[in-house]
Amino acid sequence: MAQRSRWALEVNRRLVQREKLVLWEDRFERADGLQVSNGWQEDERYGVRISLSQGKVAFGGRQQGLGWERTKLVRRVDTRKVAAVEARLDGKGLGDKCYAGVIVESIAADGSFPCAVAVLRDRAGRLRYMVRKRAGKWDSPKGLTGIAKDGSAIGVHFQGQQRNRLVFKCGNAKVGSTWAPDWSQDVAFQVGLVGTGPKDMNWAFKGDDFRIIMEED
Repeated sequence: MAQRSRWALEVNRRLVQREKLVLWEDRFERADGLQVSNGWQEDERYGVRISLSQGKVAFGGRQQGLGWERTKLVRRVDTRKVAAVEARLDGKGLGDKCYAGVIVESIAADGSFPCAVAVLRDRAGRLRYMVRKRAGKWDSPKGLTGIAKDGSAIGVHFQGQQRNRLVFKCGNAKVGSTWAPDWSQDVAFQVGLVGTGPKDMNWAFKGDDFRIIMEED
């Protein structure tokens, strides 16, 4: 069975087990072009461009700025009832010390994004996560277990009423966990794909099957 099919079956099994879960998915099966559309917002301020290519979303370009600024494809989720955010990634085009992954940012009542978490992979599939605490800088990255093969899914799963426990998964395997930043007072989430790298480094990756699993209201 293809990797994509096994992952889809596992997601459907989880949804059946927890009847109050609903799924939103984008498989990016649209015509090639520079606009991803479908409600996505593209943050391309640092030299890397985002496009649709052969049924996937593609990031690619030369990192500008001071280095390590983030290029993002994000969408707002107008609820705090997010249960999981996952996507399949192909990281063969990532340069040395470049990273790509899934990002979740909290949205405050004033529209700012005070807290965030990202689960990332490098070209070799090594996994790590990063947390940005309230109104602060990103913490240093921390390693996770396991190796992500190209095309396998990585994601963040939320536990607890306040979404204060985070479980990181690669495919169907748990690869680590941590406490969430203090986003209990925020009103919604912004979720999506992210990439970053050192200044002047060329890097690229592709994403597919982006999924948001939410609890019903």
